[in-house]
Amino acid sequence: MKKLIFIFFLFNFFSKILAQNTLSSVGDDAEFKAAIELFNNKQYAAAQTAFQQYISKNAQDEKNIQAEYYLAICASTLESPNALLLMNNFIEKYPNHLRAKPMYFYLGNHYFQKKDFKAAAQTLEKIYEPDYTIPENLEAAYLQGSAYMELRKFDQALKIFESIKKRANIYQTNASYYCAYIYFLNKDYDKAFANIKNMENQKDADQAVQTLLASIYFKKNRFVELINYLERLQKQGKTIPATMELLLGDSYYMTEQYEKAITHLEIAFNGLKNDSDSALIYRLGYSFHQVQKLPDAIFYLKKIVVGENEWAQRANFQLGMIYLWEKDLQNAYFYFDKARKMNFVDEMTEIATVNFAKLAFEIYDFKGSLNGCEIYLEKYPQGMYRSQIDSLIGDAFLNSEE
Repeated sequence: MKKLIFIFFLFNFFSKILAQNTLSSVGDDAEFKAAIELFNNKQYAAAQTAFQQYISKNAQDEKNIQAEYYLAICASTLESPNALLLMNNFIEKYPNHLRAKPMYFYLGNHYFQKKDFKAAAQTLEKIYEPDYTIPENLEAAYLQGSAYMELRKFDQALKIFESIKKRANIYQTNASYYCAYIYFLNKDYDKAFANIKNMENQKDADQAVQTLLASIYFKKNRFVELINYLERLQKQGKTIPATMELLLGDSYYMTEQYEKAITHLEIAFNGLKNDSDSALIYRLGYSFHQVQKLPDAIFYLKKIVVGENEWAQRANFQLGMIYLWEKDLQNAYFYFDKARKMNFVDEMTEIATVNFAKLAFEIYDFKGSLNGCEIYLEKYPQGMYRSQIDSLIGDAFLNSEE
């Protein structure tokens, strides 16, 4: 998102239009005309000196006011220490002058470039006009919307960007992206997609656009389209960052293509370097389990077995299933015992309770087996494994009495 904000702000419509107007009004004043020419040629240091000299020699007239205006713009462009003072002084001295409005724009832009987004927004609010057929209004509005984005005032930003994107202009694509981004944050994925779908086939689409579009596909459960989109980007030679590798891996996971899921989830895991992402680690462990690469599955699942949360329960349950498959009854018993004591995924809690009761009986922990049976009957009196528990509980009781 950050890459899209800093676009086309300085000296585009304001400077060109105002310079042309000035040239038409200065007549034969050679000194003033020379200063304007330096400004138009972007020789701002020389222009600054020329305007200072002109102001010091001439009376307070229209050309002198214009010289003050251009002096302040030169100072801002050169990042002179007195730039802010000169711009504010001009607005204070000439609040109704035709140069006051563009000075507000340059002042707002000055604040924006200094990352004082609150001051930038407050300054630009003073000249906001919704008629974007006028280039100056369009540019000021886009900068104001961008300041709101930085301040996370998304409702105010959305209002501006929705207006900007309605007609063709240089900011239309960026405005559509910001609208999509805000709708995405608001979990309105249909509107988010509507604002960004036309950018899907743009070969020069920014990585921020690609990531947002992929994220919208994922949130809308359009996993096949997400896979096709990201694979197409890769075929075009585009670099896929770890965050998008994660989305791709998750999409393969959701479509039960576990071998491919492993490839991209491992890239994401290594790229993000986030050992605290339990969901990612679980999906890796589960995927390895599904393709019968059990040592790898155990490696990842054991990273997240500690704690009281959904992913810990899922990991303990999967480890119980793996060890049961390997006929390692003691380990299976241990992990099912942990999984049955958590209540984040009810189906897993029920199955883990049944398996624990069975395994406890097999390893001669008859009291544990009886306890497991009693807990199951209490929690799941109409459970689908009721008949198995009914068969087991009598034997567990008799043996526990010996």
